[in-house]
Amino acid sequence: MEIRRGFFLTVGVAFFASLFMVTPASAANDEIEAQIKALEQEVSKIEPLKDQIERLRSQQIELKKDATAAAAALPEFSYRPGRGMTITAADKSWSFNTTYRLNMYIYNTLDGKPNFSQAGGQQNTGATYGEIFPRRNRMYFTYCWSDCFVTVDATIDGETAPRQASWRDSEVMFRFDQFNEYLPYFSVGLRRGAGRTHIGRSSDNDGKMEHSIIVDGFAWGGDGSHAGAGLGWEEIDMGPSKAELYINLATSRQGTHQEFVNDDRKGLMMFAGIKPFANIKNKWIEGLDIGFGYQSMAQNSPFNMDGAEGVSEVRVRNVERRGRFELWRPTVNQCPTGTACDQNFGDGFSWIAMPGLQWKVGPYMFRAVWVKTQYKGREDTLRGVEGQGWTVDHQFFLWSPKGLFTGSQTTPNSIMFSFGFERADMDCGRGCDAAPSTGSFHSNTVLNREAALWWWIRPSLAIGTWWHYWSTANTPVRTQVATGCKDNITEATSGKSASRSCNWHSINTGLRFRW
Repeated sequence: MEIRRGFFLTVGVAFFASLFMVTPASAANDEIEAQIKALEQEVSKIEPLKDQIERLRSQQIELKKDATAAAAALPEFSYRPGRGMTITAADKSWSFNTTYRLNMYIYNTLDGKPNFSQAGGQQNTGATYGEIFPRRNRMYFTYCWSDCFVTVDATIDGETAPRQASWRDSEVMFRFDQFNEYLPYFSVGLRRGAGRTHIGRSSDNDGKMEHSIIVDGFAWGGDGSHAGAGLGWEEIDMGPSKAELYINLATSRQGTHQEFVNDDRKGLMMFAGIKPFANIKNKWIEGLDIGFGYQSMAQNSPFNMDGAEGVSEVRVRNVERRGRFELWRPTVNQCPTGTACDQNFGDGFSWIAMPGLQWKVGPYMFRAVWVKTQYKGREDTLRGVEGQGWTVDHQFFLWSPKGLFTGSQTTPNSIMFSFGFERADMDCGRGCDAAPSTGSFHSNTVLNREAALWWWIRPSLAIGTWWHYWSTANTPVRTQVATGCKDNITEATSGKSASRSCNWHSINTGLRFRW
């Protein structure tokens, strides 16, 4: 009995102990189950959010693709000093360029007289001091299609018109050289450039300010501007060399659509040049440039053009645009009886030849050009109107931030010095008088020494000063007074009169800017 009671007591205690142990375990299990269900509910909420996030990411990627494509399709804007702003289509189907040029000069003729008295009246010589003159004031526009296979150039000129601007250059060009470098471009225009007419000065970057007085005085196109059409081959590779050739037809003399007169002249402008060592990377010889320029014109005698604006005339003057003094001007005294005319040379064939060379090495540039021109006289008894001359120019960059004898027109704070010499001889035959107003002479020799100092503040922006020392073998009496060679007309008409030699100086200053 004792044993039984002990057994049942033990079993009972164990049973109740197990009941107490099972109850806490069951409660913990229920709690875990509840947490699992709660997490499952939260997860069930997150799944739709994940899908939404994926959709948003997909939309974001598409938007980025669209934005990239849109950005790639936008025109590209670029700027180069001196070349202006260019807007180019993404596919190169078109482009637009605009730039602006401003050259402001002050011409000062030392001892020159702006006015003087003659025969009881006042003569205006054009000489000035301290007057700001707009040598160039132009806005340029260039339109391109098909990666500039077709190019249209237009220019607005605000230099001379009082309070108004006028259209200047207008040219359409087709670049066949895009297909093959040995093909030319073709262009046509109401006023267009000839590509190149001779080895001459740069109106933006040079120390020499103007063309030869023979080129200018005999009414030839120093920069080639004319109404007509032409072909051009630009720097064609030929082994170690680069060659160029320009052939142009002037369809209505060397003028523009704004200078048309009633005549039927046709002319030729051409230039052939070679840089014999341009493709050889040797600093001593790669800068050599040799060329030959030629222009000719079939002249008629438009006797009904008395007083007509734009009539061709041979008229040699100094190169300053304020204070341009008559140096040699054949008189009009051979017109047919009962007629009046302004043209001071005869009909027939006229021409000019301009061989030259240029050599650049480091900061130094040398240039030499010879010119020869021939016109017909007013009558067959005269041998004709002719001129010849030559120029020699030297140009140095004295200093830049890179050191002594360094610099360029594109290096900020470069200082450039240049000097040159020009001689011009002209003759219109023994039976011709080329002395305007009082006096008489048929030939003249003009010398010009020119020195310049320019500071390139930044690319395409420079200020400078230049000096001219002029000498004339024969000098018109009014020019003697205007230049200060003589004090008045009475002194100028005494003694040698128009056969007197004279010397005078001008010191000029200027600012050049091209955006």
